[in-house]
Amino acid sequence: HVCPKCTAITFRYYGEHSELPLDYLALFEYSTGMKKILEEIKFKKNKALINILQGQIITNAPQYTIDMIIPVPLNPVRLKERGFNQAEEMIRSYSRLRNVPLRTDIVYRGYNTEKMYKLSPKQRRDEVMESFGAWPNKINEVTNKDILVFDDNITSGNTIKSILGVLRELKPKTMKVL
Repeated sequence: HVCPKCTAITFRYYGEHSELPLDYLALFEYSTGMKKILEEIKFKKNKALINILQGQIITNAPQYTIDMIIPVPLNPVRLKERGFNQAEEMIRSYSRLRNVPLRTDIVYRGYNTEKMYKLSPKQRRDEVMESFGAWPNKINEVTNKDILVFDDNITSGNTIKSILGVLRELKPKTMKVL
């Protein structure tokens, strides 16, 4: 769990990023093979690989007790360029199977950030620091709710930490990261 009341995050270390101070569950090791799969999805628009990952998510992800799933949003420019949000597509089947709403209308990405894979950890942190926000008319829909935030790829953790900071302001009951 991530404490929704403070900025302190319970430390757990997963995968090769053992210095990442973020409590999350990683379903896949960010190996060379997984990196290639994500590149195929994102940059070559190979949506068939999403179906394979969806199956793995359904099989291996915990059956959390949650009120909603919030996938990491893309900026509208990137979404138009790519044609789909890979995080949203990867978690869609899990959402349907568990009958948990997939909410893409809570958090937005305010500006089109640089492609993260090209940046150093410090540059990634600086790039996403103020790039996310929450729609003001959605506050009551998040307050006292159990939320799962889904990201397709956590490397530095800066994107997730930025989104959690935005959501924390809306006072959810709990936040989990997958």
